[in-house]
Amino acid sequence: MNQLQPNRASRSTFAAPEPARPREADFDLSATLRMVRRNARFIAAVTALLTLATLPFIIAIEPSYRAQARFLIHPTLSIDTSNETLAPDLSDEVERLRSRGIADQVIAHFDLTANPEFNPQLAPPGPLRSTWTAVKSALSGMPAPPPQETPDRVLSNYYQHLSVWHETKSQVVQISFTARDPQLAADVPNAMIGIYLADREAKHQQRISGALALLDTQIAAQKSNVASAAAEAQAYQQESGVTSVGRSETLEQSRIVLVNEQLSDIQRQMAELRGKLRSVDAALADGNGITQDEPEEIGELRKALQLRKRALAQLTASYGEAYGGVMMERAHIAEIESSIRAALGEWAGSMRAQLGQFKDEEARLARTSDRLQGTLSKTTVAELNLINLIRRADAQRAILDGYENQRRQLEARLSQPALDLEMIAPAVPPIWPEGRGRKIYLIVTFLASTLLALTLAGGRELIDRKARSLTQFEDDPDLVAVGMLPALRRRDTAGSSERHLRTALSSSIAMISAQEGGALPRSLMITPVQPHDGARFVGYRMARELVASGQAVLLIDTVGKREPWYIERLPAFLHPDKALSQTGPGGLAEHLREGRDLGELVDCLDTDGLRILHRGNGPIPALEDGQAIRSILKYASTHRLMAIFVCPPALSSASTTHIASVMEEVLMVVGWGRTPLDTVRANASHLQMAGVDKVLTLLNRVDPQRQALYPFGDGTAFAHAARADAW
Repeated sequence: MNQLQPNRASRSTFAAPEPARPREADFDLSATLRMVRRNARFIAAVTALLTLATLPFIIAIEPSYRAQARFLIHPTLSIDTSNETLAPDLSDEVERLRSRGIADQVIAHFDLTANPEFNPQLAPPGPLRSTWTAVKSALSGMPAPPPQETPDRVLSNYYQHLSVWHETKSQVVQISFTARDPQLAADVPNAMIGIYLADREAKHQQRISGALALLDTQIAAQKSNVASAAAEAQAYQQESGVTSVGRSETLEQSRIVLVNEQLSDIQRQMAELRGKLRSVDAALADGNGITQDEPEEIGELRKALQLRKRALAQLTASYGEAYGGVMMERAHIAEIESSIRAALGEWAGSMRAQLGQFKDEEARLARTSDRLQGTLSKTTVAELNLINLIRRADAQRAILDGYENQRRQLEARLSQPALDLEMIAPAVPPIWPEGRGRKIYLIVTFLASTLLALTLAGGRELIDRKARSLTQFEDDPDLVAVGMLPALRRRDTAGSSERHLRTALSSSIAMISAQEGGALPRSLMITPVQPHDGARFVGYRMARELVASGQAVLLIDTVGKREPWYIERLPAFLHPDKALSQTGPGGLAEHLREGRDLGELVDCLDTDGLRILHRGNGPIPALEDGQAIRSILKYASTHRLMAIFVCPPALSSASTTHIASVMEEVLMVVGWGRTPLDTVRANASHLQMAGVDKVLTLLNRVDPQRQALYPFGDGTAFAHAARADAW
């Protein structure tokens, strides 16, 4: 309230923030898209070629079907309740399912030898296979190997299509089979299970029948022993007249009875040893027989023999009889069988030695019994003998009962099945093929081809060192950019490319005038970096544009019309017009070589102020200096003409450097997308060595649409100018 003057609002100004600039580590998505658009034709061509190259291989892929069967193996019930029932080893069952015998039966049952899928010899070789075989033979320098035998190839292909395995924590076994026919893929696992069961049952019957035959032999021998012991006791009763034993025994009689019991025990053991010796002798005679109550060492050898035989069957099925591993396996089997026979022989020898000991003990006990019997006065020898005979007969009967009990158990086992198999899921014909189809392979191939094409396109961009923008020369102050000329379209019905070319020429002429302070130079040399950069076209079009603007021009063509490279190399009899094309109007060649007057050689066009000094006929002599060119410049100055020289590249012509030394301005034409940047800088350096201060640079044959796709600032403006109206 006490202020004399009110407060005034003060304005605070802040500097504008710096614009966001992309960092080098940032990913420019728009630049990537422009790169793809620039190389769209290349990417499409590479993708199409790679896809078409892999198309025959994709078409050759045939669908395959896979069917699977699952079954459960239960432990077989044991007849002997005192022993625990053990489940079968699933690894052994899997190997039996993959055995050569079952494989041969399946192949014969389904006649896989006549199936081209398993016997490739029946199918005619395709062009790809024939070509591949020929290429391999040519590279190796050896003829193609003969085809494999049909049974081996069919068996190998069968195993490649078959898979058998068992689950780890259960008794489930799975069989899968792959084939082109879905019905065959389902029939093979089911048939394998049936053949496997029949094979196991046959081997089961054969093994138990062999054991029964051996027991029958032992039972028959033991029955004769029992009958002999009973007849001996009965005969002794009739001979001695003793019918019963029931008297009280004294101490000596008890001792005699004890000795007799020991004697009977030894005799029983001797009888058992003789029975075992007979079974061992029978087993040694048979070669593969199994004896009763074998030692653990022989049992381990028999288990090892079974494992070796199983490994021999697998090796024979996989590699054939001639494989070295098969021979080694057979040697191991023979060695184990020899060890079994040796062990049986040692066991028989030990039993014979034990039998001899028992005989000695029996003799000793017999002598003791005789001595005791001699001392007995009240005991009759007849009763004691009868007791011994009865006990001996009882011992033989006990042995016979044991044999008969084993036979009853084997007969009961024979009536049982070899395996208790439960079918969980039989194989059924599959509906859908196994694996990926042709469409998936085609899509994956197309995507991979596209990715490879993008990679190659990126590689092209990285190694591209061609001139595509005037901004690429901004780092060189001796190169002055004057503009870009668009490429003329072959089918330009609306004339838009022609209008764009004239506009670009007018802009370039204005830039050239700006270098001379707003006035056109009296002399201008136009030289390309490479022979096919279009300097002659630029010179003629620029001369016509200058004449249309009111400036008379003398165009000196030192290059002449160039024939295509394939026509230039043709001999005269193949190109009749070649000899005629060498004779034309006189020009610069005649002036420099013969000293003819320029007034006679300059071609004055009646329609406009354009005068042309053609190249002439014959070779142009090399210039030692610029004196001859100054006479032409003097002629142009006398007639008030602007002299424009169209010259070959400075790197390939020494005369071009002499002409450049007397020119006011030098215009270097660079082919867009064709001329390397290093060549442009080398050409400019060569001209500067001739005394040219600044070299004017013009990009020719620019494609406006593709130029806009490059990350250069002038490309977008040039493309907009190409689409703009004449106004």
